[in-house]
Amino acid sequence: MEKYKERIQKSFNNSSNLYDENSLIQQEVANRLVDRIKYLKFEPLNILDIGSGTGYLAKKLQLCFPKAKFCCLDISENMSIICKSKNKKMHVVCGDAELLPLKKSNFDLIISSFTFHWCKNLEKIFFDIRNLLKKHGVFIFSTVGPDTLMELKGIFKEIDNYQHVNSFIDMHTFGDLLLSLGFSDPVMDVDRITVKYENITELLKSLRNTGSNIVMTDERKFLGREAISKIRNACQKNTENKFFSTTYEIIYSIAWNNVPKDFPKDKKVIQIKKI
Repeated sequence: MEKYKERIQKSFNNSSNLYDENSLIQQEVANRLVDRIKYLKFEPLNILDIGSGTGYLAKKLQLCFPKAKFCCLDISENMSIICKSKNKKMHVVCGDAELLPLKKSNFDLIISSFTFHWCKNLEKIFFDIRNLLKKHGVFIFSTVGPDTLMELKGIFKEIDNYQHVNSFIDMHTFGDLLLSLGFSDPVMDVDRITVKYENITELLKSLRNTGSNIVMTDERKFLGREAISKIRNACQKNTENKFFSTTYEIIYSIAWNNVPKDFPKDKKVIQIKKI
């Protein structure tokens, strides 16, 4: 396993017992994702949840599709154990989204929320997902876009030139990738959610308690007292109405597996914004 994945796995393992009480933004996005699924008006019998965490999204979907069989996959063993304890009937797999150990053409619905921004090889993941879907199967996901935590990024820029917050992929890149791999009619949209914290310390605490404080670069900079003091000073300039507000840009996508599986692997990318 690559080093950045080991760090992610360790971080989520360590935060597993605190995750549910601190993952309010993740839960809100999961709720909005479920609302989108309700408009599709279909009854999937086999559902895969990639990056299932402690099982919040899967449990919500179980209420919508009580006859369906669920497979929950997450890189964190501790979160997988918690997920299984909540959902005894679900098949839970501790595994890597980039190495999906599952049977092809097996799922009617594959869903993922707040996961793909932790992955580097999205082309392989989406290719594998398409192979895992049955014909006419649905792929739906949410992830975060470039404006996520932009207020925090701005503060860190005032301190040093190191990357303290991850960079995130634009919505059009996801759309182009889906089209290039043969998914049909991808629908993309974006929400911006503003979350208010009492101060920047509470935001950093929330990121740590959900395992989301990992920077996916080899060059890492740990903050000393001087840097922390600068953060507090910068934070005072960016605080409004005694709260520290930060933005989450949420990307949603729905796509279908309707085309033949022998599509050319070298098919050119079509920009979704031109369609």
